[in-house]
Amino acid sequence: MFVFGFLSLSIFLVAILNQDLTLGYGVQILTILTAFLISQKIDFKLFVLYFEKILYFLCYVSLVMFVLLVLFPFLVNFLPTFQNSVGVSFINVFVFAKIVELNRNSGIFREPGVFMIYINIGILIQLFFHPKIETKKIAIYIITLMTTLSTAGFLVFFLILMKFIFRNNTVGAFIKKVFYVSIAFLLVSPFLYLLLSSFDKLGDSDNASMLSRVASVIVPIRMSYDSNFLGVGLTKFSVYFRSISREIYSFEIESEGNSTNTTLNLLATYGILYCFLFLRGIFLFSRQISKGIIGSLLVLLIFILMLGNEDMRYSLLILSIMFYGYNSSKSLKFDIDENKVYH
Repeated sequence: MFVFGFLSLSIFLVAILNQDLTLGYGVQILTILTAFLISQKIDFKLFVLYFEKILYFLCYVSLVMFVLLVLFPFLVNFLPTFQNSVGVSFINVFVFAKIVELNRNSGIFREPGVFMIYINIGILIQLFFHPKIETKKIAIYIITLMTTLSTAGFLVFFLILMKFIFRNNTVGAFIKKVFYVSIAFLLVSPFLYLLLSSFDKLGDSDNASMLSRVASVIVPIRMSYDSNFLGVGLTKFSVYFRSISREIYSFEIESEGNSTNTTLNLLATYGILYCFLFLRGIFLFSRQISKGIIGSLLVLLIFILMLGNEDMRYSLLILSIMFYGYNSSKSLKFDIDENKVYH
């Protein structure tokens, strides 16, 4: 309750001090309240049950639709399309949406980078919370992740695999995990050429996606430093992002669509204490995955890398995970008896 109160009070004070009473603050507080109530009223194991059911369905449908559109591109002409607020055209079949001009799988989400976050969290749950891995689910998750062509998604998935392989010291457990990884490699091998192509932008300083990723780190840090690590608020964030990017790069970069780092956006918008409480909740959740300090920090790094790819400040899933971290007086993991019920 203290964390919810402090976060809400921080948002309110930032709005007052910056004389910036926009609707976005109310939406943020309402989202935090909803996430807090979810963590208080819904047992984490039940939360996971429904999350996985929905995620598996979305992955399965998106994978089928994505393959169909790759094999039969003329189908685009027969499917309904719509444009979002910035004029990007999407194919819309309600449980699947695809950017018309982008041959990547984004599921129902605004971008493939958002989809990869949900998929990698699903993989984390399968590998570290369940006592028994469901091969069918993990296979669908991995194959769907490959079709997102998300560079950050692949890097995060690699770290998850390394954490999974080396978390136990027993020879039998190690061999079993190597076997699972080998099966996963065989499943994704047809997509390896897609994976390799997604890394081309890393060495290209003129790549727009690469530039936005760099700016989303440098600009919010500079913004926060200039404001003595106090929150600048929602409106000034957009204004300062343009002015600071113009000072650094000699041209303006809009924060919308380019400021993709959740953690640093929180730091610049709401201040260092808000950001600290957010990261502490994610870290406490990470400790449920790995009890050792090094292992917990690695899982925290995995979350930071995921959240560095997209702005997830208003994500119910991420905020619920943060509150479940603070609400972790009892183990969040499934035991053997629960596994019989939930599978």
